[in-house]
Amino acid sequence: AKQSLVDVPMFRGYPDETFDRMLQYFEKSITFPAQVVVNIGESIGTCVMVNSGRVSVQASGSTVSTIHHPVVFAVESLCGFPTTAGATLAAQTSCDIRLLHPQVFQHYFTEEHIDAVQRHTNRMPACFNMYPEELGRMMMSAARPTVMFKGQALKCHEAFSEDRDTPWMAMITHGSVARTLHDVVVYKYDPGRTIGEAIVLGFPVSDVAQLHCSSLCVEMLMIDMSDLASCLAEREDMHAVVDRV
Repeated sequence: AKQSLVDVPMFRGYPDETFDRMLQYFEKSITFPAQVVVNIGESIGTCVMVNSGRVSVQASGSTVSTIHHPVVFAVESLCGFPTTAGATLAAQTSCDIRLLHPQVFQHYFTEEHIDAVQRHTNRMPACFNMYPEELGRMMMSAARPTVMFKGQALKCHEAFSEDRDTPWMAMITHGSVARTLHDVVVYKYDPGRTIGEAIVLGFPVSDVAQLHCSSLCVEMLMIDMSDLASCLAEREDMHAVVDRV
């Protein structure tokens, strides 16, 4: 359980004793076989740890994988950013599920710890450097934390969008995603890397390559271009900035 926290990029640099304290503040619950841990599309408002047991990852009407190792997700919720579940997790056995609520984290941990998580969550993708800072931050305000799980494979333009024609981009904050072509891994996205940034730059994204979650869970900041357009439409003062870009 402790190692699954240590592996979260947002907690990088925390002293060892911080993780021991953090484990003490997780609320413990037991989930029984066939019970749902999270539903696809659900907004997760607390950090979740599957500490023990086996859970199935269900998407597109079928089970795509089984997780039987400790996994932590929805870490961004600790700073008030609910995370959208990209799959349904259902218990196959009795599971030890632990929750760390944001109000508990913010009460018991120092501002330095909270700031570290916020800095990681608010970090802008490198491709945004070509834009004025305020426009880049507006793009980030349209981002939606999302988590997908091992075994999910999604075409670039289909991920987490009911309207499959809606363009989007995403920045990986935790875990890794593999891009494959004809079942061969051609690129790996690690934390800090951006998927679909070509859409922002005005180039189409190929729908041939597939994205596969290559770790137990992958957390991403998803930016739906239609959401961004709505944000810009509400800010008349940004129109001139966009025109200059």
